[in-house]
Amino acid sequence: MKSNLHRLAKGGRHLFANYKHFSLRTKGLLVIAMPLAVMFCAGGLFLVAQSSQTDAQHWVAHTLKVKTEIEYVRRLVSEAVAYKRTYLITHDNAFLAKHLQSKAAIALVTKELSSLTSDNLVQVGRIDRLRPLIDNYFASTAKIETSRNGDTTTVTAQLAQTDDVVDKINDIARAMTAEEDRLLSLREVYAASARQRLVVGIVATLALGFLIAGATAWLFTGGIAGRIEQLVENTELLENERALKKFPWGDDEIGKLGYSLNRASTLLASRRAELVRANADMKQEMVERERAELANEQMMNNSLDAICMIDAKGCFTRVSRACQELWGYTTNEIIGRRYIDFVYKEDRASTDVAAAEVMAGKPVVNFQNRYVRKDGSLVPIVWSAQWSHELQSMFCVARNASEQKKTETMLTTAKEVAESATRAKSEFLANMSHEIRTPMNGIIGMTALALETNLSDVQREYLEGVKHSADSLLSLINDILDFSKIEAGKLALENVPFDLRNALGKTLKALRLRAEKKGLTLKENVDPAVPKEIVGDPLRLCQVAINLIDNAIKFTDGGEVSISVGLLDENAASVTLEFTIRDTGIGIPPDKQSAIFEAFAQADGSTTRTYGGTGLGLAICTQLIGQMHGSLTVESVPAQGSTFRFTAQFGRADLSAIQERSTSVSSSNKPALRILVADDNPINQSVTTGMLRSRGHIVRTARNGCEAVAIYQREPLDLILMDVQMPELDGFAATARIRQLELGHGGHHISIVAMTAHAMDGDRQRCLDAGMDDYLTKPVNQEQLLNVLARFGAPPEKPKRTDTGNKDEFLAHFDGDIDLLRRVRQIFIEHSPEILQRMQDAMTRRDGTALSETAHQFVGSLGAIGAESASRYARQLENLGEIKAFEQTGTVLEKLKNEVDTIQSRLAELA
Repeated sequence: MKSNLHRLAKGGRHLFANYKHFSLRTKGLLVIAMPLAVMFCAGGLFLVAQSSQTDAQHWVAHTLKVKTEIEYVRRLVSEAVAYKRTYLITHDNAFLAKHLQSKAAIALVTKELSSLTSDNLVQVGRIDRLRPLIDNYFASTAKIETSRNGDTTTVTAQLAQTDDVVDKINDIARAMTAEEDRLLSLREVYAASARQRLVVGIVATLALGFLIAGATAWLFTGGIAGRIEQLVENTELLENERALKKFPWGDDEIGKLGYSLNRASTLLASRRAELVRANADMKQEMVERERAELANEQMMNNSLDAICMIDAKGCFTRVSRACQELWGYTTNEIIGRRYIDFVYKEDRASTDVAAAEVMAGKPVVNFQNRYVRKDGSLVPIVWSAQWSHELQSMFCVARNASEQKKTETMLTTAKEVAESATRAKSEFLANMSHEIRTPMNGIIGMTALALETNLSDVQREYLEGVKHSADSLLSLINDILDFSKIEAGKLALENVPFDLRNALGKTLKALRLRAEKKGLTLKENVDPAVPKEIVGDPLRLCQVAINLIDNAIKFTDGGEVSISVGLLDENAASVTLEFTIRDTGIGIPPDKQSAIFEAFAQADGSTTRTYGGTGLGLAICTQLIGQMHGSLTVESVPAQGSTFRFTAQFGRADLSAIQERSTSVSSSNKPALRILVADDNPINQSVTTGMLRSRGHIVRTARNGCEAVAIYQREPLDLILMDVQMPELDGFAATARIRQLELGHGGHHISIVAMTAHAMDGDRQRCLDAGMDDYLTKPVNQEQLLNVLARFGAPPEKPKRTDTGNKDEFLAHFDGDIDLLRRVRQIFIEHSPEILQRMQDAMTRRDGTALSETAHQFVGSLGAIGAESASRYARQLENLGEIKAFEQTGTVLEKLKNEVDTIQSRLAELA
């Protein structure tokens, strides 16, 4: 042992004696390895102590279990004695049976106890004495049973003998318990000692580990820190170009770095002197070059001709001021760009040939081409060019060939640029409208879905705020788009007959709610002299009315808002009406009344902050009223209210057509229309077909665009109702083919009306741009369908039906047509389970696209039969599928299934 310690101490002295010669890597490894070794020893000690602790705890648990088994034996013997005495008193065999059962239990416990104490000879001996006593005790039971009918003295004697046996059993059990208590005390002391040794060993080992780690770290840093400080000091001296100090660096990496720093300082001083000399020479050369460059620059900039240099890649490297004036670009916009980009496209081929000749070494003189100026105009240019092999560049001189031609071309191009800018503006607004409407539609739709769920008051308030802001933004987009169309002269008004009172009534219905929320009274008055039906654009008229009434409500906090319509003038062809909107609001100052009709203007800058708005509304109204051949004026008194008046001219409606519609008398001399219904949804197809056939029309059906085109080629048609989304060939593609086929049929135009569930403003224009003549939004109702037939033909009215007396909403939706209801019911029952299953499968696959497309198809089916509640659930599934929000789809689908079951039951009752 002493020799081992001696060798260990000798090795430690050798280690510390040579420590300073070790490399940094070796020192670092020592710093890491020594604490790890100590920690390894501590871990080994911990495992040994932990094993000892575990053994001690095991023997304590073992002793406690033995005591439990001994106590259990005593309790079983006591229960057996009690059962036997009860049996002798009551002679009830049930107690005798329990007594015998106790014997089996005692035997099992005794066996377990023998196994537990097999390592203790004293306890083994006591168990060996315990077993015969237990056997004798139960043997006496048979004697008692035999003598139970004998005399009492004999039984009493046997019971006394039994008690002696039980006392001996209890004595042995108590002795075993005392022995286990003794062992338990010893083992608990041992366990406590093991824990104490464990704690002491761990603490000592950790303390030693920290001590060794600290000492090693001190040795490591103590030999490095000082030299690093010296190295930093010399580095600072080197930065300040001062002489370095000399230090004993040592043999490790830091020492080598210090010696290298000294050598670098010496070399750096030498290089610095050389650089100073070279810098002086370079400055002189730069001065000379700057003088030459300045002379060249002055020559180029003062030249009346355009001078430029082009490199081997065909890019401008230098241009004169005349180039900027000639082409309209700044120097930065020209330098680095290829010359061919500026050449007019028709002259590019000849220009490339001429440039190739110049680069081949053949000078070019008086070459003519046309350049495109920055403003888009063409400028004719005469070139002379020569190649420099030394600079690998082309030197060119250009001159304007015709100033007069340039002026004429600029005027023409300016007009084209203006038209292009207008088109770009319109395209930009259309694109922006579409791009903004798409996410806005998602925001509004998802907010509406969220508002239908269970929300706290705070959440509902927040979401209603989001919805209000989104609606306001959508209104702003519509205003900007309308203003742009008006400004570009592309907003055309419709010219259709309409009921003025009915149109105003629908308009005021929505505004009346806003007025009532503010405590205002909204009144309307239409002069009886105003015709019932007039011809004009009801949509734009209502837009003007809504804007003016909405402003009146917005700027009125108490009192009333009213609209009145009077007949101003009339003749055989037209009527001129005057609309007056009055309010009791804040009024408009006289000096601001003319400014409010300007675009983006309001009476006061604070109005926007207080009431909102863009200032476009009245400008749009003014333009729309102007297109209606009218004018808009205002009278206002601050704090008393305002009165807006506008006039508009409308055509007179055909009185005979009005009378014909009001009496609902069918005209037998009007021919039936031949109509093709192209729709892949069988329910929509059946409903539309039923409505048309009930009015005497001849109807053909197609399930996709290909079938529609084939029927068009085979049969004469008057009208095509074309669904937009169909398999194989959609409505847009089918319309395009039909329009191409028309060119080969002598140019005969067939009317095509789009049917789609998309109801955004841009969707209508997209259908019209695709060659369709009109646009219907699904679900198509009878009023919409009749309006279309009125525009594209002379439909016979539907024959009168007898009143069934059933006012059910479904039957009313089909105008009392029981036969059509039965056909639709059969199709609905056949197809709805399949559609519901497809939606369920899409949810299982988490396929949002399939779910959205299937739900969109079902929306049309449900809308076609007037099932509004179920249609809302299908629309929710369509929206949830688009955003892949599968967490909510299960609940909505379950509600939809319940609605479908109710619809089927109700249809069965009616049919």
